[in-house]
Amino acid sequence: GLHHVNRRRVAVKESPDLKSWTHERTVIVPEEGDPTDFYGLTVFRRGDLFFGSLQLYETEQHHISSELIWSGDGFSWQRLPQQAQKSWLAPDKNGAWDDGMVFLYEKPVIVNNEMRFYYNGTDTPHTDFGVSAIGLATTPLDRLIGARALADTLGRIITRPMRVNGDLFINAEARGNIRVEVRSAVRDEPMEGWTAADCTPFTGDTLDLNVRWGEKTLKDLNGQIIRLRFSLDEATLYSFDIR
Repeated sequence: GLHHVNRRRVAVKESPDLKSWTHERTVIVPEEGDPTDFYGLTVFRRGDLFFGSLQLYETEQHHISSELIWSGDGFSWQRLPQQAQKSWLAPDKNGAWDDGMVFLYEKPVIVNNEMRFYYNGTDTPHTDFGVSAIGLATTPLDRLIGARALADTLGRIITRPMRVNGDLFINAEARGNIRVEVRSAVRDEPMEGWTAADCTPFTGDTLDLNVRWGEKTLKDLNGQIIRLRFSLDEATLYSFDIR
């Protein structure tokens, strides 16, 4: 009804010179199960993606928390299913200095192998004025969102076709193992010598492992167009990079 129409959403305008602007284009709208309003969106770039800290404003307690979302172009934004969402940046428990509202300031500061997110927190809801202070949230490098295999299930991820221009590095953790298969982009068949069975399996916890197929590395295929298929056995893949 009218209440849904009036719910606050996120829109984008573009400008080549910061003077003339396009008409606003709505990109994210609250859905069933969401808090009342999307209060705002803080965006930062990492790799080839835009990440966004989506501010969720619920109008019963008037608290503001944040959900991590991502986009390839800044217009089409992806969200985790509600059952898979975990608190990205949320007010702390009652009585804490940041138990009212939290807002991410800007992009993370990278220090060694850690991402540091500075945020503003208040001890009051949006309906009141209280103490504001600066908070710090940290995570290992690029461990923002991961793809995890279900228990007792071999998870598989296949990429879109890409041209090889370097070696393959992964950010992952595995109690079981992770293997990578190189497949033909045209026929989508495993390439001889580059199958999952040929891949040196990874077990453990790494932020930047160079994947190998015996004595071979991906740059041996430089210039070719391929797909990668990741097999995850009790494992989580956070990101991969070709460089």
